[in-house]
Amino acid sequence: MAGTQQGWRSIGSGGGGGGNAVILLGSGTGSSYRCGNSNTASGNYSTVSGGYQNTASSVYSTVSGGYQNKAEGINSTVSGGYLNNACQKNTTVSGGCRNIAQDGNSTVSGGYLNLASAEGTTVSGGYSNQILVGSYSVIAGGRTNTSTTGSNYYGHNTISGGLGNTISGYYGGSTISGGYFNTVNSNLGATFIGGGLNNINSSRGGVIVGGAQNSMIDTVIGTAQYFNSIVGGRSNTINGAESFIGGGNSNIIGSSANSGITNGKRNCISVADGTFIGGGNYNIIKNSLASCLSYGAVVVGGVGNNTQGGTWDLSTCEFTVPPTTICDAGIYSFIGGGFQNVGTGAFNVVGGGKQNQVAGACAGTISGGSQNTVSAIYGVIGGGFRNGVKFLQGTISGGFQNYVCSEIGTIGGGQCNFITNTTCSNFALGSTVGGGIGNNTGGGTFDNSACQFTASPTPINTGRFTTIGGGFQNNTRNDYGTVGGGFQNTVLFNYGTVSGGYINFAQTHAGTIGGGFVNKVGRKTTPCLSFGSTVAGGVGNNSCGGTFVLSSLKFTALPNACDSGLFSTIGGGFQNVTTGDGSIVSGGYCNTASGTYSGILGGKCNTAGCTTSFIVGDNITADRICTTFVNNLSIKNIPTSPLGLPIGSVWSNGGVLNIV
Repeated sequence: MAGTQQGWRSIGSGGGGGGNAVILLGSGTGSSYRCGNSNTASGNYSTVSGGYQNTASSVYSTVSGGYQNKAEGINSTVSGGYLNNACQKNTTVSGGCRNIAQDGNSTVSGGYLNLASAEGTTVSGGYSNQILVGSYSVIAGGRTNTSTTGSNYYGHNTISGGLGNTISGYYGGSTISGGYFNTVNSNLGATFIGGGLNNINSSRGGVIVGGAQNSMIDTVIGTAQYFNSIVGGRSNTINGAESFIGGGNSNIIGSSANSGITNGKRNCISVADGTFIGGGNYNIIKNSLASCLSYGAVVVGGVGNNTQGGTWDLSTCEFTVPPTTICDAGIYSFIGGGFQNVGTGAFNVVGGGKQNQVAGACAGTISGGSQNTVSAIYGVIGGGFRNGVKFLQGTISGGFQNYVCSEIGTIGGGQCNFITNTTCSNFALGSTVGGGIGNNTGGGTFDNSACQFTASPTPINTGRFTTIGGGFQNNTRNDYGTVGGGFQNTVLFNYGTVSGGYINFAQTHAGTIGGGFVNKVGRKTTPCLSFGSTVAGGVGNNSCGGTFVLSSLKFTALPNACDSGLFSTIGGGFQNVTTGDGSIVSGGYCNTASGTYSGILGGKCNTAGCTTSFIVGDNITADRICTTFVNNLSIKNIPTSPLGLPIGSVWSNGGVLNIV
């Protein structure tokens, strides 16, 4: 086992005596960490990818980067930031500073001094937000917001944002959408505050939409149409049961039960039981077929949500021409705000933005942005502009014109990135693009001054479970491939890795290129014969010819690719070639190791073409197997007696060299 570990360490070093290891094995079984930065990976199968003084101390724990982060729970993850801690099983801290995910399955996405200390809770961001007790509670953002209940079992609280908001009491299920210093302290729970200042709600099922210093205590249940409430406003109308309007102007609830409008103007709930509009202008929840088909739909605010068309006058904040199309809201759909967002499928969410649409999909989500579309079950778009998720469980966090056209694909951001496979969508299953421009595409015309494509690129099929961290037009065309970043790097076969650089090409299974410029591993045919080959960096390695201009640091004419040998290694340098199996060139200039298990320490224009031949020097051609070649050899401190020397040792007998 020790020999196996040593072998992996050697390959990770980039070869010979010419390079230093970047990723090393940690003390835990199957663990790894970024060297040289005081990182520690002590848990089994744990990973510390980068950063400084980070620790992954539990099974399957991961720290991607940042400073002094800790992943201490099983399956825990800290993506980055500073002094973050994922303490328990399945916890996640995405970034920020001094955030803690303290109980199982809890998440802190970012921000500063946030705490998620109950089972399954989420703090998305903000400053000093805390979930102390109450499982599956959420604080989306803001500052110094707090959620707690009498027991972890009674959680499910939500604070969307704001400053100093607090949810407390024994039972959970309460919501504060925003505002300043609002408090829910009902022991029976299920209460709501939409916003405002210093509002207090301690009544079960009570609602305060906004305003200042409002409170609701001990609501008395009537005998007919109880729990209808209009908190304020004017010209509001309710024609239903167990519904409420918090305030605003000319809001209508018609022929609907268990529904509510918090505030706003000309909002309408029509033939849609169990629905809710928080505020805004001209938001509509309806269903043209039956009230149950829009049951549970929510529009928190915004303008013209679940509508299309019309003419909106921004100067008067009115529709001068009303919307021409009213869209049926999906069952349990949710729109947080924005302008003319549409959620027509079941269980869908649109957090905000402009003209986003979750159409025909089940449980799709768009958090914000503009003109984004989700048309797949469980698809998610965080924000950005004109992004699209078209297949099951795809995710796009943001950016511009990114598309996920395969199951469980993820794009973090950037522009014109794709995850697709035209042969079968499942062939790109689980792939990820972290960001960048035009990844998994080719061609097109990119205008650097405008920072966009003036001619659209062409999507390129990607493999399953591939990863591209960022960069420009990088591609992973087969399964389990990884490109960390850089410019037009390509991984063509399974398990290949290009960490970064410029136009590097991994054309073999498990091939690795650390970085550099126009490096290659692999073969034009039978790529399995280059399995596991490595180029740590440099320029034009495993290539020959071409025209390299040092002043501009580029090839004006690209070189021709050379085949790399099985398990061969190049540490760096310029146009070094390892065609022999197990061969190594540590660095230098135009060296070639074509013999099996041959090696060249460095220098220039050397050729090790014999099996197990080694070269130290310049312009040397090996002509014998199992031989080391040098230009000159100077031996220091030669023994003057053969006593105690093993057979084959060299010693000096009065200046004459002898061999034992």
